[in-house]
Amino acid sequence: MAETQSSPAKLLVLTIVSVRPYLYEVPHILALEEKTPFKFRFRTHWIPENYQGILSEWAEKGVPVDQRCVIMFRHQETGRFLPVRWCILQEVSIIGEVFYLRVSLGALPDIEFGKDARQVQWGSIQETHVKALGNGFSNDPGQPLRKLVFTTGLDDYVAAFHNTSYKGASKDKPFSNWDSLFLQYSELPEFRGIDFFKIIGLFVVNAKGTSRSVEISKVGVYRVLVSQRYALRIYQRRAELRVGENKIIDTDAAKSPTVYPVKLHVDTEAIRTLDGDQPVLGRYDVLEFLFRPTDGGAGQVTFLIVQLIWENAAHPDALKKFRLPLDIIPRRRDFILTAAFSGVLVSLFFRKPLAETVGLQDQLVLNIQTFSLFLLGVAVPSVQRVVQSTFSKFYGF
Repeated sequence: MAETQSSPAKLLVLTIVSVRPYLYEVPHILALEEKTPFKFRFRTHWIPENYQGILSEWAEKGVPVDQRCVIMFRHQETGRFLPVRWCILQEVSIIGEVFYLRVSLGALPDIEFGKDARQVQWGSIQETHVKALGNGFSNDPGQPLRKLVFTTGLDDYVAAFHNTSYKGASKDKPFSNWDSLFLQYSELPEFRGIDFFKIIGLFVVNAKGTSRSVEISKVGVYRVLVSQRYALRIYQRRAELRVGENKIIDTDAAKSPTVYPVKLHVDTEAIRTLDGDQPVLGRYDVLEFLFRPTDGGAGQVTFLIVQLIWENAAHPDALKKFRLPLDIIPRRRDFILTAAFSGVLVSLFFRKPLAETVGLQDQLVLNIQTFSLFLLGVAVPSVQRVVQSTFSKFYGF
């Protein structure tokens, strides 16, 4: 039965095509952590009319809770489909003839690591996706697909994504899946010579050099503490210029930079970088950036921006940067002092009754309150803006 606006969607399929610059969304999405927000855009002629109706309804009334999605990649030259990752749809908006879909990235699909098992699995995934496309939509190689967004059943995709050959620890399984996806994408000529990245995580660094990981929040934000030192670790692998023993003759891809810097950009009022420059030196590495949130950033939401300083002749539109949101949490002492500041601030509105209660002159109470606000504002930089607005309100400067 054809799906209508009123019928519940089990799985929303979002398709990335192997056309520049859209194909570079694949390494971007693979670089990011779970729960990170990401935005897709599709013009109406890439979405069948009945699914436009579903999306329009969600834009007006809100997206169903926990609406699951799968991101797929279509290689136009061959008509081949490859998975990218799971996600949850958060919001739909429409501007003109373009649908914008904001998602929260989910887990990577389970992919077999063994080459033979993986090839069998790719065939199963291809069969599952072509079946989900349904009748009336051609997947002819070399031709564009006119159905990039649609809904379908969930169970067949869950069954197609598996990694039965993995024997390691469960916490390391995402890296096995990432490597399997990387190996498959690196065989496509469209990705030859570019670097793929994966954020390993954010880690607290102590005086002994050991570390523990920082959990990312439900809304995709890292919560970090003022003055604590952190390490951002990123895994890097380069898509080969050769497949097996056969050298790829591609003059543009051969010009891909082999060594280039990666820089960590921050809001310098909120973050101090301790080691914000790392070189990419070869085909695989782990890059580590060190930083410390400052008092000036307490209570703010800011970003770490990882920028790739490269000029790639073969891939001029390839991934150049990605970002991680941070919520900087004040120290416990700052919470106490901020509460004290708020208490003194509220007492300004009850100055006269307070002066009568304690038996002091009204002006003297005001002077004590003012001096207290000044001291607390100096002690806690995060409330200095409040101090300034308070002084402006009561004293006109």
